[in-house]
Amino acid sequence: MICHGNNDYHCCSLGEGGVCVFLEEHTVEGRRWACGLLRRFKTWDKVHRHPLWLENVQPWLEKYDIKDCGSWPQPDSVGGLCCYEETPVSIGDD
Repeated sequence: MICHGNNDYHCCSLGEGGVCVFLEEHTVEGRRWACGLLRRFKTWDKVHRHPLWLENVQPWLEKYDIKDCGSWPQPDSVGGLCCYEETPVSIGDD
């Protein structure tokens, strides 16, 4: 499934009720939710190497043993597949 970013809730929860600092709303045409770093750098590979990502998001992923973020399917306990649909509106390589 591909992230369309248009559901009522986003897929960017970072545990304990937190929300990723890079989550944006209504900054990409055709999407409600978007990753600001993905919008800026265009690929998840570039995002995952960026110091802002490594400082702000990677520690949380490691804490919860999540391998990746981007097109990662979250377990239901973290919010489920809240951004996913069959019809994509793409930004970068999501």
